[in-house]
Amino acid sequence: MEVRKESRHICIIASADYLLKIVSFYESLMKHSPTMTVWICCIDDKAYQALKKIALKNAIYFMVDDLKDEELLATRKSRSISEFCWTLKAPLMLYILESFDVDEILYCDGDMAFFSDAEQIFSEWNNASVYLTPQRDLDWVEAKYGKYQAGLIGFKDDEEGKKALRWWRKECIAFCQKEPQDGKFGDQKYLDEFPTRFSNIRISSHLGINAAPWNCVYNNHYPIKESGQDVYIKNDRLVSFHFACMSIYNEREFDLWMLNKIDIPAVIKSTIYTPYFFQIQDVISLIEKKGVNAQDYYSQGAVTEAKTYYKFTPFRRSIDQHHSFYCFATIVSKEYLSRSVALYESIKKHTTSFQLFVCAMDEESHAAWKKLAGDHITLIHDTEVGAKLLPDQTMQERCWSMKPALCTYILDKFGEVDHIVYCDADLYFHKHPKIVFEEWSTYSIFMCRQRSTRDVENKYGIYQAGMLGFKNESNSRTMLAWWKARCEEWCYNDFSDHRKWGDQKYLTTIPNTFSNIKLIEHKGVNAAPWNIVMNTELFPTWMDGDGTVKMDGVEVICYHYGSVRFCDKNSADIWTLEELDFPDAVKEGLYKPYLRHVAEIRDRLEKTQQVKPYELKVCHDKPKNLYTFK
Repeated sequence: MEVRKESRHICIIASADYLLKIVSFYESLMKHSPTMTVWICCIDDKAYQALKKIALKNAIYFMVDDLKDEELLATRKSRSISEFCWTLKAPLMLYILESFDVDEILYCDGDMAFFSDAEQIFSEWNNASVYLTPQRDLDWVEAKYGKYQAGLIGFKDDEEGKKALRWWRKECIAFCQKEPQDGKFGDQKYLDEFPTRFSNIRISSHLGINAAPWNCVYNNHYPIKESGQDVYIKNDRLVSFHFACMSIYNEREFDLWMLNKIDIPAVIKSTIYTPYFFQIQDVISLIEKKGVNAQDYYSQGAVTEAKTYYKFTPFRRSIDQHHSFYCFATIVSKEYLSRSVALYESIKKHTTSFQLFVCAMDEESHAAWKKLAGDHITLIHDTEVGAKLLPDQTMQERCWSMKPALCTYILDKFGEVDHIVYCDADLYFHKHPKIVFEEWSTYSIFMCRQRSTRDVENKYGIYQAGMLGFKNESNSRTMLAWWKARCEEWCYNDFSDHRKWGDQKYLTTIPNTFSNIKLIEHKGVNAAPWNIVMNTELFPTWMDGDGTVKMDGVEVICYHYGSVRFCDKNSADIWTLEELDFPDAVKEGLYKPYLRHVAEIRDRLEKTQQVKPYELKVCHDKPKNLYTFK
């Protein structure tokens, strides 16, 4: 092996399942530190042969057998691949220091990537014999798994450096298991003893060296920002990020943290993960050109089992530009066209961090929305969804049956969407929708109670099908599949079977059938006539001086304007089913601004798109709750 003494030296361990990460590691290092040498120790022939084909210029490849360490090799039969790789670190570094003219060696895990010059690591290390990086994790985690990170560690070719390295090798040969035992964990917990057992130890204080999910994503909350071409963690330039516990399914699909689901802040996704994904895509292209089939090196796990699934697409990247992003879906027929636009504009009034998926059930609504579609809109034709609708259903019943099918379709087709909130087209946001998502939190599904009278809930169901939320995960998918199957069997505006009504009464059994469901407690979410009007004793309503309507002391966030029919351009029957005593605050504070907005949209569509005012044709009976809003 030809060794460049003047070069900095970094060693990594390669297996076939890490090949894409290993090449990405190398390419990122060469981008910022082109004179450094990478020693790659392969633990299987598949990785070795692939790397020889790829032929990385500043890399030295060899097999683990070349270390000729019989004690090390004897551990392989009794240890998992990860445990053997942990055991291998110390013997590998000792082999390089004792067999070659190298003054120091830095070990890095192969799932790391560089974002600026690695010389910053060596500068901080300086003349110390051993270089350690802190975990910066939670106290209980460090007590169990270790204070220092074994994924980036360095040793000098001096007496104290090799003394520490030999001791670490001996301990790892004796015990290196992934299950903590007797104060030990893998190769890592031994490092806790280094500062007291050995001298001349340098412990890194640089936040940008060996940054990782455990010290940046779900812990510490360091401020992270982009400045020019660099990323900063607090005041330290990001040097290396450890993409631990990540699966690569293909060039666009990843599991960002395979241990469990974590929420990664948008700034970390856009400034750290996005460049890494582009690097992975470049590596896939590179190795394919060298005759290596990238598919042979993708994760073998099922993408459906991903804990923190991520689909790397332009849409997902646009989502990641926002701290919070909200995905909604609605279903529209021509009679509800203006109301669906009102829903869209009510969301847009409060936030631009959203996407509304609009499923058009007829050609008229599809044509109108096609002209309207732009930012924040994804238009779907009902035929794309593949729902099994029943031949004798009315349009209303068809829309009900479509709900679970539409939500499933969106989560399937747009895998980058991690949640979807279904809203009936006659729902309207009077305030910012964030309160819904804050309360939903980490639950798989959210539902809203009817909060109506006992008679109404016995007839129509306990829970409201006009607003529900589903995360893109297996529990939600199972519930959606169950609901979809029920709606495909029977979904009618029929009360002959007391166990059924439309799509809605099926929801009654869901909290007892499925788990991890959040029942929204905020009274102002999905407020509606069946609670705010029919249950005035439980939900007293008034309007503040600024026009804000409050329901039992809380603001109305979104209101469901169900069973409204327009009689002419100036009036509407605001509840067609029976006569009700609507409080003035509800009529003046909610219905008036909403109906005026819908009427303005209807006039606008008629003038700009020559859309017929379909809503005005459906009021035939004598109004039960006539309200003049103009």
